[in-house]
Amino acid sequence: MSKIALFKELTHHRALAEKRSMMHGRNKSARIILGISVAFIILYLLMISILLALSVDSHHIDQSASFIVGIFPFILACDFFVRFVAQQTPSQLVKPYLLMPIQKQLCIDTFVARSLINWSNLIWLILIVPYTFITMIARLYFLEAVAVIFFYWVLILFSSQLYLICRTLINKNMLAWILPAVFFALLFLPFCLKGHFDFDQFKTFYGYLGETLIHGNVLSWIIVLFVLALSIQIDRKLQLKSVMDEICKSSSQKKSTYQSKSNKLGTSKGLLNLFLRLEYISIRRNKNIRKLFLSGMVVVLLFCILCSFTNIYANSYSRVFWCIYSFVIIGCMILSRLMCYEGNYIDILMVRKESILTLLKAKYYFYSILLFFPFLLMLLPVIKGQWPFGMVLSCMIFTMGFQYCLIFQTAVYNKYTIPLNEKLISSNGIEKNYYQIIINFAAMLIPPAIIILLSHIFNEETAFWIISAIGLAGIATHNIWLKNIYQRLMKRKYKNIEGFRTSRG
Repeated sequence: MSKIALFKELTHHRALAEKRSMMHGRNKSARIILGISVAFIILYLLMISILLALSVDSHHIDQSASFIVGIFPFILACDFFVRFVAQQTPSQLVKPYLLMPIQKQLCIDTFVARSLINWSNLIWLILIVPYTFITMIARLYFLEAVAVIFFYWVLILFSSQLYLICRTLINKNMLAWILPAVFFALLFLPFCLKGHFDFDQFKTFYGYLGETLIHGNVLSWIIVLFVLALSIQIDRKLQLKSVMDEICKSSSQKKSTYQSKSNKLGTSKGLLNLFLRLEYISIRRNKNIRKLFLSGMVVVLLFCILCSFTNIYANSYSRVFWCIYSFVIIGCMILSRLMCYEGNYIDILMVRKESILTLLKAKYYFYSILLFFPFLLMLLPVIKGQWPFGMVLSCMIFTMGFQYCLIFQTAVYNKYTIPLNEKLISSNGIEKNYYQIIINFAAMLIPPAIIILLSHIFNEETAFWIISAIGLAGIATHNIWLKNIYQRLMKRKYKNIEGFRTSRG
């Protein structure tokens, strides 16, 4: 079978696998919501593209190209991390074909090729194409516009290969997170060349690449294409090695690994690690949680870009409100449904004493760590001088210590099971949980009001110090208030378990 024929056949298999899935077509409302969300994202990207185009001097083609190419590290970082909740590796997809008479490398090459021509790789062009049309094509710079668009297309293809490489290594060892951390640290290093955050220096550093590309510098294009080709080759070899390692595992190794893991689960630390891993797997594999997480991160990114390059939300209350909103949005979307997803397997959680308490701790640690992602995104408006750094840092600490304490209270009162994959919106009454609605509104509206009030009584800097102190107090006492939530939940456990069981299916 030729490569082209195999590619067509495996593509057909993947399409059939999705159609034959038990979850396919079960929820029309979810597909409608997803379609509306995609349309919203497209409109948002178009709006940001137009705002970026209007913010630069389109009379100078070098400035237009250097600006849009100069911000590519932000787009690359966003694309890379978004893929963690939406894309599988070829080594995962190739496993059903291991026993078939197909050359393994050829099969992996097919899935690598599919990752390169996937339609999702074109989403970022919605941001780039209108920008180039306004600043370049409208002034008859056709070749320059094509060069910028082609560069971003190659960049996203590189991002897909970088993701596959890192994801495969991370699946084997969590220490592999060091690789993307070092890569992006080096990528954003020009921020600090002068000893402090300097966006102009950063833009100038990478903007030179844009100027060389649009002027047809052969060496620049050779380097860009070589990096893409090298990443593809590394990905091919790594995926093959991953598959071969999976095949060559001996049964004795599997048995000893299983026994060691079973022994570790006998300790509270082992159970905590298990629940932490469960949170990561839940976001990665379960459609509903993954969509909520992805939606929250995209909203934060788009809003940070909007606030960085416009003065729409320049007043003090708007800045505080949207900074708080950017940190708490994922908590309101996912943590406010605390125990609802676990309602699918609540009986198993009740088998071991205090496993619910360990689960609550794992969720708190996991989602506290996730706050660093919006924190990194919000450095963009800080660098642009729109937001003070102290506000962003204090709001993150306040969210971690105070707002999470507030949102975690929903664990006591949630008693309706939400399907992990089948439905985006529950029809079992979860929308009628007034405790959840009230707590979400309180987490969104009360903190900005507190900060504004403190700013009027004292000053803005003092207000940030006060909310940081409140947040640190909540972090320091998290074991106490989590245990209080657990004890109150156990008093209602029979009522909640009955609600979880009756609302399944």
